[in-house]
Amino acid sequence: MLDPRRLRTFTTVAAAGSLARAAEQLAFTPPAVSQQIAALERDLGTTLLERTSRGVRLTEAGRALLALATDVLARLDVAEATIKNLAREYLGPLRVAAFTSAGRTLLPRAFTTLRARHPRLRLSLTEVEPPDALDLLTAGDVDIAVGFSYDGAPQPAVPAVRVARIARDPLRVVVPPDHPLAGRNSVALTELADEPWIVGQPGAVCTMATLHACHGAGFEPRVRLNLGDFATVCGMVGAGFGVALVPELALPARPPEVRVLPIADDPLARHLWVAHRPAPEREHASLVTDAIAHLAAAAGTTAPR
Repeated sequence: MLDPRRLRTFTTVAAAGSLARAAEQLAFTPPAVSQQIAALERDLGTTLLERTSRGVRLTEAGRALLALATDVLARLDVAEATIKNLAREYLGPLRVAAFTSAGRTLLPRAFTTLRARHPRLRLSLTEVEPPDALDLLTAGDVDIAVGFSYDGAPQPAVPAVRVARIARDPLRVVVPPDHPLAGRNSVALTELADEPWIVGQPGAVCTMATLHACHGAGFEPRVRLNLGDFATVCGMVGAGFGVALVPELALPARPPEVRVLPIADDPLARHLWVAHRPAPEREHASLVTDAIAHLAAAAGTTAPR
């Protein structure tokens, strides 16, 4: 049977991109992290990580395990929190800061579950982008921050804040309904090299992620529009102004006529995380753990397929 502690170490290494950064986040020594990964590889009889000059890279087996381990650990967290808090009732408040698509799709289910278990809990939600959510968290203005990072960009490292990755949010190609590729089951980014692109605002992390993906596919995207909201992006795609990369969690806001295509060969994603400060009061810390567990469970079932 796989050791959950080793699985948690493995997911931390995968998110951090290096053994040294993972060791810092886990408060372990790098040799201790390396030993846990080696033990996990022995248990499975396969290599999970490849060492590179910049850190580590997941093997095919490592990528498969990461997808499964994230769900397993989230369910274990839910089980632990459920048993620990079964007979408790909390009054709150519990203040959450989250980005828009999480507030639209992820938080309603988590809030509903929490309210059913703790009827007198006072919940609040502030919609802000991840950097602002972390600022509110470090200032003590919220208890939990929900954010994201993209492939090629590290998770945030903020002193005195604990960050845990809870889900993978795949990026999809969105094209107009009459586009020549609209009938396909998937598309390679190289097939979109000559298309006009709709991206986020200059300097936004979603914009940098799109540019990074296009550069990795060997072309410079021809940007036609810079927009600040995925719903607007999808609307302009539907009107025929270009193509775009959109995370699955943001797709419910799209017009029904646009076509959504998976990326072939090298799927891209953004990674959802929750952050909280170590709570000085044990009861409050338990409530935060409970909320994070429900966020993780909601993230595993909310994204459209």
